[in-house]
This record gives sequence, C-alpha cells and structure tokens, in this order.
Amino acid sequence: MKHIAVIGAGITGVTTAYALLDHGHRVTLLDQNRYAGMETSFANGGQL
Repeated sequence: MKHIAVIGAGITGVTTAYALLDHGHRVTLLDQNRYAGMETSFANGGQL
C-alpha cells in the first residue's frame, strides 16, 4: 500500500487520515500544533 502524508490535523485532516487507514494505507498526519484538532474550533467559538 501507499504511504500518504496528510497535512493539517483539523477535522478534515483527521477524517481523511482515518479513511485512508481504514483502506489499508500507511498515513503520516502533519500539523503545526502539538495535538490534532487544536485549531478546529478556534474561530467558531467551539461549535463544530
């Protein structure tokens, strides 16, 4: 299988990485923050 890098660990990046893993790919998830989803709700007051 392919090894795929997903840039951005917001809701879309994490969901994409999960789907790729579910299909058997190796995935590296890259983000500027220490943990995934750190800026996911930054601009909308915590509402997803």
